[in-house]
Amino acid sequence: VMNVVFVVTSFWAYGELLIAKAFADRIKEDGNNVLFIIPPSHEKSLSNLFNYVMLIPNSRNINKIIFQTVQEEFAPDLVILSDFLNYFFADRHYGITTEDLDVFKCKIATFDNFDWNLKRTSMDTYGYISDIPKKVSVESYGDRIIACPLGTPTLAKKEGEHRFSLFSMPDYANQKQKLKLRKEYADKYSIDKKIILVSNAKWQENYIQNEKIDKFIELANLIFHQILMRLAETEIVISIGEKNGNSRRYPQYITLDSMPSNEFDRYVQMSDLYIGRNIMSTSMIRIALSGIPCVNIENSRVSLCEEDLNKLSEFTGIDIKNIDKIYRFMMFPVGWYEFLKPLMDGNPYSEIVKRCELFDVESTFDVIQDLLYNEQTKVDLQNRISNMNTMLEQLQAPSDIIKLIVQK
Repeated sequence: VMNVVFVVTSFWAYGELLIAKAFADRIKEDGNNVLFIIPPSHEKSLSNLFNYVMLIPNSRNINKIIFQTVQEEFAPDLVILSDFLNYFFADRHYGITTEDLDVFKCKIATFDNFDWNLKRTSMDTYGYISDIPKKVSVESYGDRIIACPLGTPTLAKKEGEHRFSLFSMPDYANQKQKLKLRKEYADKYSIDKKIILVSNAKWQENYIQNEKIDKFIELANLIFHQILMRLAETEIVISIGEKNGNSRRYPQYITLDSMPSNEFDRYVQMSDLYIGRNIMSTSMIRIALSGIPCVNIENSRVSLCEEDLNKLSEFTGIDIKNIDKIYRFMMFPVGWYEFLKPLMDGNPYSEIVKRCELFDVESTFDVIQDLLYNEQTKVDLQNRISNMNTMLEQLQAPSDIIKLIVQK
């Protein structure tokens, strides 16, 4: 039996927490003891699930004492950072530094959600090049644990690297269950219409304010919403966590408040398609692996010609003048097109999620129609998913990974 501590420092993003929880769940099931060190914002997500202590924002001394107390009272065999990149900057928010990890008299490891050692041209944030990769070295944080299929599940293992499957396969695409739920909700959502699901992450609304970028983000949001509205002319579109309220003009475009995950899961099970704008979204990975077709809207272009602008003006009903700054993104609105490209190149996951171009609206509609109505496309997709799941099942179990790291 081992004592394992997870240190989570990112207070706004839930992806890192979710990955750590998925790993912690499985080692706990195998009888190991787990303790989380988390920001106050994550307390609700962990209560009743794991023991945890909370970091205090901007209190270096208290947080150092928290580390010291965890070492003395919990005596960890292993400390795992949920995200070394975020931890590197944690001194800004919590005053803790890499040196403070020396308090722990055990091995340190980290989740490496971006497979940091892949060759990359840059980290492109909001269309600007960030120098973060030059500052941070993953080597300072011990062995790397890579959640797949964010990382490619087939890549040959390098020294000090461990790959595990993020989810044991959820059975969302169970037809019987789907039909049962559709009947249950039939008075709200007519059974003869397909359901397209969209979810909105809070962090995607909190972006940096910058005049040049704002215009592009506004345009990207406008086109995205217009795509959903047009789909709502024939299908039911359910947008979860959206603030915009329902519109009379589009009665089949339904917005719902954010909801607990078990309720969200019911909506997923009823859905015929999921649309997102973040290729790294852990929700989308779970939905895609369960057999529900997924589309990620992204952008690989940095300019639009006159003809594009005219087409988009016609599509949105708004006269779109040239936008100063257009940047690429796979993770909206942050960008990260170049940064994530090596992660997706050759990763079978990017063949499971259909990746559509923001500005190529007509071909996006074609892809969506094909996924909704073409039986052969659905069969091909299920085959790819089952191949992917076979690859994932062959990866190491979390409990084996912690043993390997500790015994090294």
